[in-house]
Amino acid sequence: MTDKDTLDLELEDIIREFSEKPAEEKFPEPDLMEDTISRDALLSDCAELIGAEETVVFTPVETTRRFETMGEETQAFGAVSDDTKTFVPEGEMPPLEDTMRFEEQGAPQVKKLRTPFQEMRRKIVEGPERQYYALREKGIAKLQTVLLLSFFVAVVSVGTTVLYGMGRVPEDRLRLLIFGQLLMMLVSAFLGAFQLVDGLFLIFKLRFRPNTLLFFTFVACCVDGIFCLQSLRVPCCSVFCLQMFMCLWGACLKRKTDTCRTDTMRGAKTLSGMGLKTDYVDGIKGFLRCDGDVDNFMDTYGKDGAPEKVLGWYCLNAFLASLAVGGAVCAMDTVALGLQVFAAAMLSAMPATMLITLERPVQLLERKFYKLGVVLCGWQGIKGLTGKARFPITHKDIFPQGTVKLNGVKFYGEMEPATVIGYAATVAARENGSIAPLFAELKDSYTAQNYELESFKAYAGGIGGGVEGAVVLIGTLPMLKALDVEIPADIRLTSGIGVAVDGQFSCLLAVNYERTKAVAHGLRVLCGYSGLKPILVSDDFVLSGAFLKKKFGIRPKKIQRPEPEAREALREVSIDPEDRVLALSVRPSLAAYGYTIAGARALRMAIVLGVAVHILGGILGLGAVVVLASIGETALLTPLNLLLYQAIWLIPGMLMTEWTRSI
Repeated sequence: MTDKDTLDLELEDIIREFSEKPAEEKFPEPDLMEDTISRDALLSDCAELIGAEETVVFTPVETTRRFETMGEETQAFGAVSDDTKTFVPEGEMPPLEDTMRFEEQGAPQVKKLRTPFQEMRRKIVEGPERQYYALREKGIAKLQTVLLLSFFVAVVSVGTTVLYGMGRVPEDRLRLLIFGQLLMMLVSAFLGAFQLVDGLFLIFKLRFRPNTLLFFTFVACCVDGIFCLQSLRVPCCSVFCLQMFMCLWGACLKRKTDTCRTDTMRGAKTLSGMGLKTDYVDGIKGFLRCDGDVDNFMDTYGKDGAPEKVLGWYCLNAFLASLAVGGAVCAMDTVALGLQVFAAAMLSAMPATMLITLERPVQLLERKFYKLGVVLCGWQGIKGLTGKARFPITHKDIFPQGTVKLNGVKFYGEMEPATVIGYAATVAARENGSIAPLFAELKDSYTAQNYELESFKAYAGGIGGGVEGAVVLIGTLPMLKALDVEIPADIRLTSGIGVAVDGQFSCLLAVNYERTKAVAHGLRVLCGYSGLKPILVSDDFVLSGAFLKKKFGIRPKKIQRPEPEAREALREVSIDPEDRVLALSVRPSLAAYGYTIAGARALRMAIVLGVAVHILGGILGLGAVVVLASIGETALLTPLNLLLYQAIWLIPGMLMTEWTRSI
């Protein structure tokens, strides 16, 4: 017997017992002498306690149905909910139809509002973090093991082909050699089965990529291998094994790159972006910092850029040309010779390093980007960060927080130290340079008053202003001397910051500007590219050309220094929502931005040259096969000759992929 049946029996007993009692026992008269509380007063007190204007109680459906069977007299008296233990008076119990409707619809859903941080966290979890764990689940160890096995198969296949070309294989072992070549090709194809299947299914997505051409090459080599066994001709399986090894190497490099990128993005607490302003200064574009968004990365993640499309277009045309050449030979000669030419044409049309020309330079650059916490936003980010541009920098970029320290302070004259510090802090706050925080700390230490700045003027090597009718000058000692301020004779510190009030030297600050390697490298990278110039938009008088040259060893002419009015206007320029975001950084710094720009330029050069070189090599190889087939010299299409051609283009192909290593 279930709990429901037991409950029904108990209810029937209660109803039967209740119906047998007299009316007086059912509804006994209340004792008016006892303390009673009216319903309205009770509800009013409850409303005051909880701060509500009205108390509404819904009786659960099960309780309503239970007491509905007890007759109208029970409905008139009211019911007590077993779940809420709340008295429900007459007229406040909802009808059964409304209760059932409420039960079917369910409780109202309250939309939880997210803060900007929660929204960014949701995007990160649903985007890069999910991709990262998906890549981790696939793993890199298995792919590396497959790559190692493929390398071993390629070495054996190429080695036996070279021995055969040198005449080191006896004639009675020729059939065994052919069978071994076919077996090693099948093993290599089995190791790279995922890449071949992926290339096949790309056709259904109306795309043609090097993997697709490699799949048709495998099919042609398999069919040609059957004729090779019949005619005792060594097939070109070694070239396919070499290409398959390169294909697996490219897949391994791509997985490493994607893992590093998604790992960088999933650990982001804050995102800083670098956007493109097409007309920043004098008609020249600028790379400006902005707020980054995870969508800027996810919109380009996994999508093909212009280089992938160019390679796909070439591979499609190479396949059609090879098919045409093979079909022509089949029509004019035999099917076996046509298949041999068809396979040789596709093998020659794709240099082996074409399969890593996009992945290897990206992976070499990603090793450094991963340490800096930087990711590029696809090909649009790589392309956008090239060309003639300006990059604004401030004193906070050159001297981050904690690198400008006060080593000591000494007062001169009869003016109170608190007054001197108060005046100087007021003038320094107007410039908001690297020494402003130092004067702010001194102001708190000496409990100096707040003053109102009456006037302000910038000098070469210092600043000045009017405070409480006094002229306050702050700057280097040579600057104060140039303004006829007498410097005390006991001052030996030539790099200190002096303060003069009404022409009298009043204070000397010994300031230490710490030089960090990250900032030094960032400045050198930004100043090392033609067409790219950092533009100083800060009003800090300390950052003079001589100071930067002495501190960081850079040429002052490399940094553009506009006029004060222009600097203020450039500081107000910001990135519009329509402007492109080119890169994201989780740890923004001058080094990160500098290496991002330099890396993007080197990567674009490596990819463009790599694609051009491999397409040129493929066209020359395909043209050579066409010429040999047209003049009837197909006997030269031997596996050894094809391997030699692949080796020739292997050298420039690898050099192109090394372009980003020097960044």
